[in-house]
Amino acid sequence: MFCLLKNAIQVPLDMIFSARRDFQLNPKALHETRLYKFIDVNVHKNFYSLKWQPGQSSESHSRCYYEIFEKPMKVLNDFMESTELNSL
Repeated sequence: MFCLLKNAIQVPLDMIFSARRDFQLNPKALHETRLYKFIDVNVHKNFYSLKWQPGQSSESHSRCYYEIFEKPMKVLNDFMESTELNSL
């Protein structure tokens, strides 16, 4: 959580990918926890913000997101209309 709060997303992403590959971490087992939701929202927002950067691919980010959470990433209108991702 500390890394996500300090915008150092590469560290938790590496940890999550390692846990998924090396230990077969099942994200659905954590689906209802606040930690899962926190990570989900922060990864979503980070990947969405990267789409404006040169050399970034939203398709690549969507694949990475799916590999982590086993669900599609919200893009464009779905992202903007989501109250979970854009709360007041």
